[in-house]
Amino acid sequence: MRRFLLAWEFGDPGRGREQCALARDLRDRGHAVVLAFADLASLGAESLEGIEWVQAPRLALPDSPNAAPVDASDLLLSLGFGDAPALAGVLTGWSALARTWRPDVLVADNAPTAMLAARLAGIPSVLVGKNPLAAPSNGDPERDARLVEAVRRACERQRERAPDALVPAGAPDAVERIEAAAGH
Repeated sequence: MRRFLLAWEFGDPGRGREQCALARDLRDRGHAVVLAFADLASLGAESLEGIEWVQAPRLALPDSPNAAPVDASDLLLSLGFGDAPALAGVLTGWSALARTWRPDVLVADNAPTAMLAARLAGIPSVLVGKNPLAAPSNGDPERDARLVEAVRRACERQRERAPDALVPAGAPDAVERIEAAAGH
């Protein structure tokens, strides 16, 4: 049996419902699963029935977020990544959750802060669904530098790792791929 922490921080509530279904599939295969979602209210009680869950740490949106982000830097800045002290606080929250629950693998869907915290803690991670953070930069060096500096300051002296696996949205073998990342 492995322990999986499923994280969802932003986006369409339909993606969160897909994470709930994935959690049930993993649980039905004998694994321990907890969901950490930033917006539990949008899922509804029936989506969470029978699944252990916690409220995820969440960045506050900036006063004037970009309504139409064109790339990963725009998206992260519009989610609050430009505020290094706030980002450090949310990373501390995710780290505390990981220490408390001790997952073998983080399964992230639209959860960049959870992914960063898992990487900093050395927890293997699986990225499921579409990855809006993979969009190439539109070449705004000032904006990109602001983002990089904020993340650098929030994670001082920490080393970044790539996700341990990538699972496309709706992949028929998603559960098997996630179990493989846990060494099952």
